[in-house]
Amino acid sequence: MKIRSKVLLAPSVAIVMLVMIAAFAVAMTWQLKSQITAFHSGALKQYEASLTARGRLNEAHALAYRTLTWSANLSKEELVAARQEDRRGDCRHGRAARRRPQGTARSDAVRADLQKFAKTLDRAMELSAVEVGDGIAMMRDADKLAVRLGETADLRVREANLVSDGLFRAPSRRSRQCSGP
Repeated sequence: MKIRSKVLLAPSVAIVMLVMIAAFAVAMTWQLKSQITAFHSGALKQYEASLTARGRLNEAHALAYRTLTWSANLSKEELVAARQEDRRGDCRHGRAARRRPQGTARSDAVRADLQKFAKTLDRAMELSAVEVGDGIAMMRDADKLAVRLGETADLRVREANLVSDGLFRAPSRRSRQCSGP
């Protein structure tokens, strides 16, 4: 082997190694990008939507009780106006929910429970206009629905956390598999 070949061998090997390292880095970057995209479009969106839903549910529930508490001091027209204002908020949130793609049977059940919750609140307001005690009694049904909807939101948050943890741990599991036992 000539000296010239020997002198060019070391830089050639170094260049090949650099190209392999660069290709590996690019592949890992694309993989990381896909994991970040999966996290953002999946777990993070679900987490955010569940927390938002939980907050809105609590707001609606608190508003209903506040309105019922004051119902003895409000006229029937004022009660109707208070519920109509709340319905405007329900409609804004409902339109946003309808823009989302139709989901699983569980999301359809949640929508049905939300509609039932809104109807129960309406009925409680109607009854409280006649007799406050009847409206408060009707709120017991709304309380049960609120608890169930809250538990569903909490479950979705836990599921989003599990997905997030899985995405976080996937690279370390993969590196352990590649490196062997």
